[in-house]
Amino acid sequence: MTIKDFYTNTFLDFVCKYSPELINKAKKLSNNPKQLIRSHIAKHLEFGTITPWYENNELVGLCNFDVTDTTAYIKNCVVHPQFRNKNILKKLTIRALATWPFLTHIEFERSLKGKPRKKIEISKFLKSASGEQINARSSSSPKHT
Repeated sequence: MTIKDFYTNTFLDFVCKYSPELINKAKKLSNNPKQLIRSHIAKHLEFGTITPWYENNELVGLCNFDVTDTTAYIKNCVVHPQFRNKNILKKLTIRALATWPFLTHIEFERSLKGKPRKKIEISKFLKSASGEQINARSSSSPKHT
């Protein structure tokens, strides 16, 4: 098993466990939804457009995105239920900026509660409610590429 296969399988297991809505979406597109998701994960690993977040060596968040010009289009973001509402997406965005420093905006593919999302300046997105920048420090973050 290659490192890419290991991470593809790890990420697939995480998505299947914590995002049944992605499985349901894939079922509408394919007779083999897990294989469809696996191929998407493998492609994003190949291009470096999938970002994991680890806490205490446990995968707790995963985000994949497409990059065009200066915008990251967030395709999917899956967060472990115990870590939701803890700024994981913001931490993943900061991690993506390390790879893609020219990014200035993010845009979400999926809507929020039926309302379309708009392109957002990354600097504004990263500010917390108190106006402080989010610190994207992880206790442990294994390299995934």
